[in-house]
Amino acid sequence: MLFEVGKENAALKPIFANMPAKANTETTLDVDVDPSAVFPPKQGYYDFEGSLTTPPCSEGVRWFVLQHRATISKAQLEAFKKLYPANARPLQPLNGREVRASM
Repeated sequence: MLFEVGKENAALKPIFANMPAKANTETTLDVDVDPSAVFPPKQGYYDFEGSLTTPPCSEGVRWFVLQHRATISKAQLEAFKKLYPANARPLQPLNGREVRASM
């Protein structure tokens, strides 16, 4: 699932309210979260054969990515980036892979 900055994600609010203040700090969360409440209303998806996102980026991973994004607030994004400043790998060429879309 991808996120875009917009309205605060109420379903994730308990997690963000209990995140550690700094990176590399272990924290135990005792919160109830309904994972289905995090998803955007439309749930079509793309799927494709790809690779791991971390070295050695091994092939053979089947990805399912929602077509529509959920939202998080700017404050939620900043809290996440404080703990995980580099969490995305650059776009990779398709190299002949087929991307399929659900109905």
